[in-house]
Amino acid sequence: MKRFLAIGAVVMTVAAATVFFVIPAMAHGTTNRTSTHSTTHTTPKPSMFSMEHHRGSGGGDDHSTAFSYSCASSGAVRGNKVIDVTESIANDADSGQAGNYWAFDRVHRSITIWNTGPDQYCAIVTYYDSSFKAVAGQTSPGAGGTLSGEEYGSFSGSARFSITGQLFVSDPAAWPTSGAVNGGATIDYQCDILGNCPGYVSFVAKYFSGTPTVDEPQWGWRYVGKDSGAKHPTSAGAWVNAYTGNSGDILDSDD
Repeated sequence: MKRFLAIGAVVMTVAAATVFFVIPAMAHGTTNRTSTHSTTHTTPKPSMFSMEHHRGSGGGDDHSTAFSYSCASSGAVRGNKVIDVTESIANDADSGQAGNYWAFDRVHRSITIWNTGPDQYCAIVTYYDSSFKAVAGQTSPGAGGTLSGEEYGSFSGSARFSITGQLFVSDPAAWPTSGAVNGGATIDYQCDILGNCPGYVSFVAKYFSGTPTVDEPQWGWRYVGKDSGAKHPTSAGAWVNAYTGNSGDILDSDD
């Protein structure tokens, strides 16, 4: 957590966006995305799924608390909240700083969307009670070594999205304006370690029509790892994945 999340503006065709904010968890696109304001369209645009799994760059601060963002600066005020739901996700593939996917996540998150002007919206997606399980042989999230597969742990954080488009609740039974997505049942992204996720569902596709423009200016997650191979579970480190820069790593501590 993905979980997974620096980011530029993104134009996304919703019809193609089943393609995953997830976002599969909490991790997390690249720092050199093509601007959505480009008129050439020679480079394929990143999907919402890749936006939810940012890799970021090294050299960030080692933050000691979970990340939390707000729509207040975007003009969100009491009374103009249009979406307020929770979502549970399983088998989300998490990406690391080296560009590979390194773990599978189980995610709990809230999605809150505010109307801030004509066809202007601000969304906050907050991850909580989320967990990851590393995959043996993969490069660690901080690119400091190779994972044993004994690493596991928890993560939390959030991301702020700016969305320009027409609000349209296309599937109110499964994606209501308030309450629990999918009736509270977990959505299985069915990801493999290459990041192919046939079960991925984009919240933007469910709540907006046409071709909304999506920007994610702020995002950050903190991962806390444990080592299941030790006689008694021990620390496997901590990793910060944020738009301000990544820091730390998750690695087996008893090898």
